Amino acid sequence: MPERKGATVHVRRHRSSRPAILLAVLSLVLTACGVSPSVAAWEVPSGPSNAEQVYAHFDSMPANERLPALVRAAQAEGSLTVNLRADLVAPELERAFEDQYGIDLQIVNPGTARITRQQILQEARAGKVRSDVIESYVHEMDTIYAESHVITHLPRFLRESALDPSLTTEFSAETFQYPFLVAWNTQRVAAAEAPRRFEDLLNPRWANRLVMVQNYEMWYKALFDRLTGDGMSVEEFERVFRHIAADSNVTSSSNPASAFLASGQYTAGININLNSITRIDGAPIAFEPVVGAVPLLPNGIGLARDAHHPAAALLFAHWYLTDGVPILQEEQFIQQSPNETRLDGAPVVRPELDDLDSARLQEWREAYDALLRGGDEVLPAYVRGGTP
Repeated sequence: MPERKGATVHVRRHRSSRPAILLAVLSLVLTACGVSPSVAAWEVPSGPSNAEQVYAHFDSMPANERLPALVRAAQAEGSLTVNLRADLVAPELERAFEDQYGIDLQIVNPGTARITRQQILQEARAGKVRSDVIESYVHEMDTIYAESHVITHLPRFLRESALDPSLTTEFSAETFQYPFLVAWNTQRVAAAEAPRRFEDLLNPRWANRLVMVQNYEMWYKALFDRLTGDGMSVEEFERVFRHIAADSNVTSSSNPASAFLASGQYTAGININLNSITRIDGAPIAFEPVVGAVPLLPNGIGLARDAHHPAAALLFAHWYLTDGVPILQEEQFIQQSPNETRLDGAPVVRPELDDLDSARLQEWREAYDALLRGGDEVLPAYVRGGTP
């Protein structure tokens, strides 16, 4: 399995206070009835949407004419709404974009990637997608959001203007990456007892002292790809992670998991987002030496197929991939570098996506959910027989 092509992680402690992001608070957990939205059939559009025609128009313009014309058209629209995962820097992004272009930018973030996905797919089924630009994990952008026709093909000039054009796909351009790793409370774990391998967490002293985060199926897949690629059998992988999950409590996201670690309620976290650790100033939490390989899950942005403000959406996407990059690099910890593939001495790996469509993504989601609840089928059927 190839390693992540170029990722350098820069850890920076956050300021103790920060303007709050505008949150669309969901009072009701959205659930799907019948067939999962991620695998349900979606009607194929009969032709290009109005927004797609706008995207194509600007993509076909001469390069020296495109940006000035795009700015004028976006300013005439006057506003846009974007759904971003970069919650830590939303106020800075809003302020910088609005100051530069005088266009009202509203950033929304309903919560976890799963809640965001459920909300957007519900809006899509009602024909009322609110956001003009959407950012989520690349594996979701290129499967669920693309197959449901929520997002459309990226214009060529956007792919070419990205920080690293090799990190773009047909539907998304990578923006930043989340590393997920094992972390522990240094007040409860002596240096000599700190885990070095996942197998170390099978020791009885860790029983009921661990915490895992739900909805991280791609962390699970990335580890499976790497560990079995390095020679671990499928049966051994299943044994190790069944044992770890049985000894773990489950939380909804990395933020509460990190808070629990910092307070000492749990001793170690198995799949904690690095951002959530480093945002707690002075927390007695360590993650070095890094345990095993570090799954790195990239986020990317895409253009809504039915954007209400297509010129502003296109301008924001271009800005986010160019002028907005320093803001992300300053606060989101991750930079894209062609020269490094390691995080503090550990290999950085990404889940293989070549074999992934929305149906297989759903299989991984169900398998990881089964792992956390102690179910029977903790790996997708297509990999249980051996090499995926």
